[in-house]
Amino acid sequence: MRFLQIVFIVLLLIVNAVHAQDFPAPRTPFVSDHADLIDTETEARISTELRRLRQERGTEMAVVTIESRARYAGNTSLEAFATGLFNDWAIGNAARNDGILFLVSRDDQETRVELGAGYAPVYDDRMKTVIDHTIIPHFRSGDFSAGIEAGVLEIIKRTDSAFVDQPIKNQSWFSANKGLLVFGLAAVLIGFLVFRNRLLDAMQSRRRCPTCGQRTLSVKRSSPKEPDLEVDGIEERIVWCSNCDFRQQTRRSLPRKRLSTGTGSFGGGRSGGGGASGRW
Repeated sequence: MRFLQIVFIVLLLIVNAVHAQDFPAPRTPFVSDHADLIDTETEARISTELRRLRQERGTEMAVVTIESRARYAGNTSLEAFATGLFNDWAIGNAARNDGILFLVSRDDQETRVELGAGYAPVYDDRMKTVIDHTIIPHFRSGDFSAGIEAGVLEIIKRTDSAFVDQPIKNQSWFSANKGLLVFGLAAVLIGFLVFRNRLLDAMQSRRRCPTCGQRTLSVKRSSPKEPDLEVDGIEERIVWCSNCDFRQQTRRSLPRKRLSTGTGSFGGGRSGGGGASGRW
């Protein structure tokens, strides 16, 4: 029993660690316009360019817009947030670390081009030039669609020779099957989340009653208030003993629901914090 309790505690810590990283989810492998800054026609053209980039050069690039960093990461700096988002999505080829993230935070009036760990430091300066001379002028005039599209094209142009002598290597078994492994781990975590309450209740029912000392405890859960998109819910948990008058009732808050978004498909790349930032 002690061993099972330790296992459950470890799994809870893993789940909490996963949820501590609060990043927007990718809507597509190319453009995730959470702030609605890009018109439909421009988004289609950008997606076409990024799809061509992936097919011809093998480079994954994601364009992401958000309303503000505070919605996801509090007071985290733009640079730290972009690096965390990049690594959370694992943008780029795992062997070359050639991914690119173009992030725009509307209310913060900040933008960043985050580069994978495989880019030489000289590309940081190139991205700074793109931001200052191509992207920011459009943003200052309020034309986000034009600024993002022009930025995408210029970023592609200025990173064209970065990995010309480094063809994509054959991936190891782990890299090739990483998607399957991640899916399996996610399935285990989701299963644990779904059945966590039942497992914890089963453990509770096997304990001795604190009043009479018998193993006659029962557990019941109910939700007098279900969560929705705007407010938290409430869950009630009652533990009682069928051998005596012991009864314990507790309440906890259920987190509000979140809108479901699509999932991207990235290759396991990492960023060490390289790139450039700008404000308008």
